[in-house]
Amino acid sequence: MESKGKQCERKEKDGQKVEDLDFYWLRSCFLAFKNAGVIKLGTGQLSNTSQPVRLQLDPRPPSDVSVSSLACGSRHTMVLLSNGRVYAFGNNFYAQLGYDFRKETYKENQTSPGLLSYLVHYHVTQVACGDKHTLFLFRDGTVSAVGHNTRGQIGDGGRQESVVPKPVELDAPAISVACGRDHNLVLTGELTFGD
Repeated sequence: MESKGKQCERKEKDGQKVEDLDFYWLRSCFLAFKNAGVIKLGTGQLSNTSQPVRLQLDPRPPSDVSVSSLACGSRHTMVLLSNGRVYAFGNNFYAQLGYDFRKETYKENQTSPGLLSYLVHYHVTQVACGDKHTLFLFRDGTVSAVGHNTRGQIGDGGRQESVVPKPVELDAPAISVACGRDHNLVLTGELTFGD
């Protein structure tokens, strides 16, 4: 597994495998540390910490569900579970978390991991975060994007940010997604070239 071009180290802690990423996780919980100045640690506080802090998902997933992967933007984090559910936290100024700012419950900064309830009827297989936008890949090969869009990151041909995930029109089902700061890559497996 790779994270931002760096090979991850596998470690053991208390007999459980730990992935060395931006975060550590153990089964369905994970630990975070470093700079919390923009609330992307999900601890519910703005203070920095140099020691790992156990994060709680709310609502708590079933015991047979584990953290599948994490995706980090510049100020936001997505947590994908093995059952296809997604939790999000961090800065939501550009709606990159997908929480609709028009709703009364909207928060500019989500200080702890919250379930993205609008996605519970879909099975998410991969999440990728750009600087201020997010891509979701679903089991059926469709892709949706949300967040900042001044450089066309959402893929809808416009420049207005999307406050809820918008489907990205593709010619073939997607296999994988990746984000750069202001761009995305979608692998479909349908296009080839060369001999």
